[in-house]
Amino acid sequence: ATSGIYLNASVLKALFDNRGILFMKNWGRRQSVETLIRKKDAYSAIRRAWRLVKQVRRHYPHATVLAEFLYTGVNRGDLRFFWRECVRNNIAPFVETPVISRRYQQNDHLLRFTTEQYVRDIYNLSLLNLSLRYGLDKKQAYAARFWQTPYGSVFPSTCNKLTRAKGLFLERNGDLSICSGAPIKVGNVHDTRIESRLRQSSLLHDTRNIYHKLRGYCRDCKYSKSGLCYGCRGKALTIMNDYFGEDPMCFGVQALKLGEKKLSRFMSPHHIHILKKQFNPV
Repeated sequence: ATSGIYLNASVLKALFDNRGILFMKNWGRRQSVETLIRKKDAYSAIRRAWRLVKQVRRHYPHATVLAEFLYTGVNRGDLRFFWRECVRNNIAPFVETPVISRRYQQNDHLLRFTTEQYVRDIYNLSLLNLSLRYGLDKKQAYAARFWQTPYGSVFPSTCNKLTRAKGLFLERNGDLSICSGAPIKVGNVHDTRIESRLRQSSLLHDTRNIYHKLRGYCRDCKYSKSGLCYGCRGKALTIMNDYFGEDPMCFGVQALKLGEKKLSRFMSPHHIHILKKQFNPV
């Protein structure tokens, strides 16, 4: 997982040679990046990294590359542009709300957004996704009786960092963690006993069986019961202080908080029905 600022060809080749998955953070267009990232020339570095990814990927046609759009109050206007670019370049897109550590909370006013903004933006994105997948125009997508509900706090599908149950996150110093959003250290690659330590890790074992460990509404959600979504573990840990707890930024839960009257201002009655059917009110 990388912001794209620090990336070189040898790292990409090693990752793709070992069937790894590249998660590239996407911060939006130039103005958004320069607001969100204070590092000089960050935008240029990120664009160079994306060009490098496309170049190396030509030799790895089956390599998996996902673009993570970090949805904030700063860059929410770039969301549709980001989605179209990903589809055009055959890159898997999904959206997440950032997990903000305490040392960055002084800038929280820039990142903040309202529940209604979030639900409205993601819903409109779901209509765009219908249009791109099935050739519908906006009115047809809105009126469609079928709709893919954005589950969890990502869309259109949950991040597969844990679902595949085969990977770990490798930090620059060799530390291994469960997930970039929930950086719980489970070892270091320089440890000569790392393999046995990983095999004996109860946390790693529980993570591999995460659908049986969830608590709160994530445990009872129809999507988790069908093995499609486990919510964002980073947000559960950061906000709820419980790695296996409920995801407080789940789209379904946030949408239902608004109530049917507010939802009806921008959401199709058919889609409200599907939403209510798929998610249980908190």
